[in-house]
Amino acid sequence: MKFNKEIGGKNFEVEIDTLAEQANGSIFVRMGDTLVMAAATMSPQDLEGLDFFPLTVEFQEKFYAAGKILGSRFVRREGRPSEESILTSRLIDRCVRPLFPNGLKREIQIIVSCYSFDEENDPDIPAVMAASLALGISDIPWNGPVAPIRVAKIDGKLVLNPNYADREKEHLEIMLSAAQQGKEIIINMIEGQANEAKENEIMEAAEFAQKHLEEIMDFQKEIIAKAGKEKIQIQKELPTEMLARLKENFSEKLADAMLQPLSIEGKRAMQQLQEEIIEFSKKNFGEDKINAAKEFIEEELTQILRHLILEKGKRPDARKLDEIRKIDSMIEILPRAHGSAVFIRGATKALSSVTLGSPGDQRLIEGMEISGKQRFMHHYNFPPYCSGEIK
Repeated sequence: MKFNKEIGGKNFEVEIDTLAEQANGSIFVRMGDTLVMAAATMSPQDLEGLDFFPLTVEFQEKFYAAGKILGSRFVRREGRPSEESILTSRLIDRCVRPLFPNGLKREIQIIVSCYSFDEENDPDIPAVMAASLALGISDIPWNGPVAPIRVAKIDGKLVLNPNYADREKEHLEIMLSAAQQGKEIIINMIEGQANEAKENEIMEAAEFAQKHLEEIMDFQKEIIAKAGKEKIQIQKELPTEMLARLKENFSEKLADAMLQPLSIEGKRAMQQLQEEIIEFSKKNFGEDKINAAKEFIEEELTQILRHLILEKGKRPDARKLDEIRKIDSMIEILPRAHGSAVFIRGATKALSSVTLGSPGDQRLIEGMEISGKQRFMHHYNFPPYCSGEIK
């Protein structure tokens, strides 16, 4: 089953095949000669005891997609994911994750593989669309689709989904993802880069994308209507009596805890309150209602947060919406590093160091999408002790 749609001068070709028929949903999306396949799979049972949504997204680059034989001297194949692959995986995740229903505890994995790369069209736009359609035609509960698009300003003109050569000359670039809420198309993800662009230029680019986002949304809805499976129904409602008792005893306490200034003591107080809610649920409603109590905590905190921001104009730590945390910094922290500093904002502290090397220290990059040399490298680490956790 094939579908075609020209959007902004680029032809999108979508094909539903049986190559990955064991997955809940799979699909091919092609833009130019860049071709990706997405497969979405869901576990048959809930994973009990989780306090997070078990979604993983993986974007896989294949060297053969660009007609390359790369790798080390002894292993001529793909190794660890490239930075571009990791960033594309995160991009897809940010677009699709908010549209899964609350309470869904089944493990879901989305794998998007790039099987052909024409070195003109970035695979990230087809990858997001493929992930959206794979979920949309599957029986996995999901409130999509999402419509991805890239807008760049080149020589004073706004261009839709520019190729790599055109992007070398751009003044600004934004990538948008949109979802439908009622009759409205709303932007649910945005990222961008610019050379000191003004705010009205960003807004102009977003408005320029609106019409095309609607086209992409309608195109996907047409495909899902013709090829989509019936969604699995998952019931996750709290017992009425339990919900009423928990609200009566703990809603006000949770709101007070959320308004405390950010500190280790405040975090521990919130943890103790959550443990108290779980113990209360075990004692009054049984051991099997622990997960229900955790779901109540998550949902109640979300509602409290919305109420504080939208109705009272306060952040979770009682700051006003236009009030920033205290900022401080220190320099020359490490005695042997070429440069070092600590930046502090509220309770968040970052230690940075810099090393200056010779031209021979440049990093060689050999990937499906990018090959060349890199003279600036940035390494980021987030140890578990930063958030008071043990992993």
